[in-house]
Amino acid sequence: MGGFFLIYLTKESFGLSLSVFGVLSILIISITKYLWKFKPFSWLFWIEDFSGRYEGKLIYQYQDENGEVMSGELEHIKIISQTGSQINVASFTKKPDGSISSPSINKGMYVENTEDGQHYKLIYNYLNEGSTEQGFPPLRY
Repeated sequence: MGGFFLIYLTKESFGLSLSVFGVLSILIISITKYLWKFKPFSWLFWIEDFSGRYEGKLIYQYQDENGEVMSGELEHIKIISQTGSQINVASFTKKPDGSISSPSINKGMYVENTEDGQHYKLIYNYLNEGSTEQGFPPLRY
């Protein structure tokens, strides 16, 4: 809102200048990429910083082509990188033989508080190369 006010005042006083747009663009990019974590800029954002490496267990369940329910548990790694305007998640699963799965990259994300208000849920869709040995072909869009 303050940026629009600055543009209005500049236009009224000096005529509209491209340099004002340039300065505001640099300011907005700097805030959303680098300064969003620090006060007073952090007050502009409601989301916590989730950046980091997370390891845990992936509990899965799916129905195979014969209708049989398959389930299990695998070691899982998530690497989250974040700016003021975007959260990216890359995740990998360690297969039973110790190899790493193809990376899964998020294509859309929604963040919400848990019912207790103490944690967050990251809900996202992702794409990966599939797993031919498990019968999961890669998805192509």
